[in-house]
Amino acid sequence: MLSDYLKKDWIKLDVVAKNWEEAIEQSADGLLKDKVIENRYIDAMKKAVKDIGPYFVITKNVALPHAKSEEGVLQTGLSLVTLKNPVNFGNIENDPVRYIFCLAVKSSNEHIEILRDLSEILEDKNFFWILDNEKNKEKIYEYIKNKKICEGVYIMRRGLVVCRTGMGSSMMLRIKLEQVISENKFPIEMEHDVLSALSNYDVDFVVTMSDLVEQVESEAKYIIGIEDLMNKEEIKVKLEKYLDNN
Repeated sequence: MLSDYLKKDWIKLDVVAKNWEEAIEQSADGLLKDKVIENRYIDAMKKAVKDIGPYFVITKNVALPHAKSEEGVLQTGLSLVTLKNPVNFGNIENDPVRYIFCLAVKSSNEHIEILRDLSEILEDKNFFWILDNEKNKEKIYEYIKNKKICEGVYIMRRGLVVCRTGMGSSMMLRIKLEQVISENKFPIEMEHDVLSALSNYDVDFVVTMSDLVEQVESEAKYIIGIEDLMNKEEIKVKLEKYLDNN
């Protein structure tokens, strides 16, 4: 498990770094202080970028800085840093980097175990939502450890807006929903379609105009009926109610 190698103290949120060199230094700071690595390991990671490029920017906005174990690793460890302002590492496809996992490993078995678990959590959209919105690193650590939502932290939900034609009213409602979701940082992703296509979707809840609620209630797990699609306060209250109860 990642939590076997990641200590709470090695999680740092909204760190300020002027450039990629500082970002690497910040991500390695906890490992260095706790004698997981030597200072030369940090130098080796930076040298690798200069010599062969930012190979450890492994996916969009994510870097996994590391070097060879013989370049200063004392024990296996993993740190996690989020940057307040993303920085460019020189990877055109995946810059800028906001999330950094600094990796130090002593054995190949540990290396494989960490990378397997890390690849799994990097596919978890909810994990990134938590990193962006949760300020308590204890809750982030508990999520990594238990793979479940801690009290006060929501899981990412998928919603579908439907109307009779899937054009005017549903599109307008989706726009208003996305504005409310963005303004309140709700962990929700929205789609929209015609009412007749509802059975093609596996979503957590459906949003529609209130006069259509009866037509969809037999096919939806949860229904939100909206009286006034321009009323953002109504939308906000009903989304909050859904999240609180689900």
